[in-house]
Amino acid sequence: MNGSFSCGCHPGYLLELDGRRCKAAGQEPFLLASVQFDLLLYGLRSFKEDVLTFTGKKIIFSVDYDWKEKKVFWLSLDAESIKWITMDKKNKGTIVKETPSPFSLSVFEDVIYWSDTKMRTIQKANKDTGKNRTVLIKRLGQPFGLKVIHETLQPIAFNPCQNLGCSHLCLLGPKQSGMCRCPIGFLLANDGTTCVLPADTAFLFLVSPSVITQVYLKNIQSTIGLKTLPEHKALSVPIVNQITAMDYVLQDQSVYAADSEGGFIALFKLKEQELVFRGKVLQLEGDVVTSLAVDWITHNIYWSSRQQLIHVTLASKAYTTILFDRDLSQPNSIAVHPPSGVMCFSHMQEEGAGVIGSILLNGLNYKEYKTGPERLAAFTHIEKMLFWTTVNDTTKVWYSDGLQTKHLWFEVKKDVVDLKVYSKFSQQGTNHCVEKNGGCSHICLPYPGGRTCKCHIGYNSTNATACGKDVRCPEMTRPCKDGRKCLLRERFCDGQADCLDESDEENCADGVRSLAVDWFTGQLYWTNRKRKAIYAGAADGSGYATVLGKNIDPKELVLLPAKRVRPSPSIALVLELQASGGYDPYGQEVNRLISRGWVKIDIFDSHNRVISGRWKVPIRILPVNPRLTTGEINAVPQLENAELYLRIVNARDADVQSFAPITHNNAGLYKYPPQAPARSLFAADAPLPSYPSPYRFPNSQMMCSSYLETVDPPPPSAMLFEEFE
Repeated sequence: MNGSFSCGCHPGYLLELDGRRCKAAGQEPFLLASVQFDLLLYGLRSFKEDVLTFTGKKIIFSVDYDWKEKKVFWLSLDAESIKWITMDKKNKGTIVKETPSPFSLSVFEDVIYWSDTKMRTIQKANKDTGKNRTVLIKRLGQPFGLKVIHETLQPIAFNPCQNLGCSHLCLLGPKQSGMCRCPIGFLLANDGTTCVLPADTAFLFLVSPSVITQVYLKNIQSTIGLKTLPEHKALSVPIVNQITAMDYVLQDQSVYAADSEGGFIALFKLKEQELVFRGKVLQLEGDVVTSLAVDWITHNIYWSSRQQLIHVTLASKAYTTILFDRDLSQPNSIAVHPPSGVMCFSHMQEEGAGVIGSILLNGLNYKEYKTGPERLAAFTHIEKMLFWTTVNDTTKVWYSDGLQTKHLWFEVKKDVVDLKVYSKFSQQGTNHCVEKNGGCSHICLPYPGGRTCKCHIGYNSTNATACGKDVRCPEMTRPCKDGRKCLLRERFCDGQADCLDESDEENCADGVRSLAVDWFTGQLYWTNRKRKAIYAGAADGSGYATVLGKNIDPKELVLLPAKRVRPSPSIALVLELQASGGYDPYGQEVNRLISRGWVKIDIFDSHNRVISGRWKVPIRILPVNPRLTTGEINAVPQLENAELYLRIVNARDADVQSFAPITHNNAGLYKYPPQAPARSLFAADAPLPSYPSPYRFPNSQMMCSSYLETVDPPPPSAMLFEEFE
């Protein structure tokens, strides 16, 4: 093109932003300098200074660097020696002594070379040991400077910029890659190679609680370190009293702003110098939106609130769901890139460190990056540039241009709650949700290579794309977090996951699951559901100790503090029946053990003898009440037709009783206990009445024989059991 030019650099060098000067590629170049008694390292990009060593009163005269060993060699006029130190400062030493007036040195391969003006020589020696010292040149004149020249010290490498076709600048990147960049005042177009003038199409929205400020980027490189706002214009926001977050969609010039006082997100249209209100797209009750970002392809709104969760809302149909339920501390900024399906957000950790987290837009693959002790207020990005703010006494706006990691653009004394940047090349691309909402009936969430359909809160997935409304949970029940199931309240935090998403065991207190008391000593024993241990302690709280804690999972605790009990007619056996299967009162299938009924049977007769035998006992409906007498128990309704078959064995007969097999074939041997009188409430020939049961047993085949008084049978003989076999 007539009148235009483009500067290039030698391989291994980068073109400066002014488009004319070149600088070394790769890691940041350092200036190694001797300043009287100090040996300094000075970063040529970061401008940071570090003292490598201090020699006291010995002047450092010449230095060189060994890339292979990562050592710095220097000589001192006063010390009459050559010394070295490693770049990490951990090791140092003297390599050459007795050189009276060293002046200049150079290192190449395994040899160090130096000049000595008093001896009028140029010498060499092994750089590691100082041995093999040899005089190379000796003249009448004094030798001063010297330099080793070899092609390996300035290698020629492949030029990755040769075929990129950059319109202005090509900079070398890591792993022999090239990157097109633009001079000051230009922006890189979407083709990645062409630089164009931004005019007013590239700008930053700086969001304060009462105003949105549009700051232009066109002169950003020439306005570094400002103490006031660069070129800008202020936009007042109607109906919003306290702005907490905003975002902008270029295609239709829509502005979304959150108001903390009203608890809503409002939609505006940007028309020249003002914002025109179009309505509310989200209204919260008792909560406040703390940050938001808009997917410009689907118009999904991603937002966080004081609940410290990240939600997503399809504004056109008012569908909302929880996207990320990890407990975040003070989430304050969100940025999304719909074509790649990635979201970033910032929040604070408990120790005060700023954190940038990233996830896919379907809520998976969480990663995080700690930013340091300064409070990270907001961040955003545009065409290879990252912008963020930090807050101390002032609000500072920083940016990274892909070459230098950190530039201070400007600082202001105002509260900044959000930060967003745009250009005419922003918000381009597509994803799997662009056509017909990805086929999803509610919310479509893109991720790299696909999409996920999510349902509005209160709805469940009926298949991969469709949603159906949840059944409202009855009283005494609660829904699982995914809304797909209702559970009795006591099934939450009981140590067993019943919800499909296991949400019934989330956020449970670290507390006691079961408790038992030693009635002789008054000692308490309890189990801990989270620590997976059994503890014992004094009832007065004076102390406790771990009884068993080898990663067990205790659910129930039964304590037998005494080996023998004195016989008494007042002692009875009380059993609680637990079973699974059937359905609860709310139509939910029961797939875990729960209490169904109970029985009580006397152990000793009036002469303190064990009532041994094979007994069947009607199971009574809940609640359990061990204080009832036998007659009172018979007045308690039976649990459908359920009966418990059991043996009570005297110790003297234990061996004989154990031979009897327990099968349905032996059911006729089991009788009702002799001390339990016949049902006084019903005639012996009348059918058993039915009582409403809180549970239905499918295909129940429980036996119910007529209730007859029987005589306590003697212990069975061995011959009797031989017949059964």
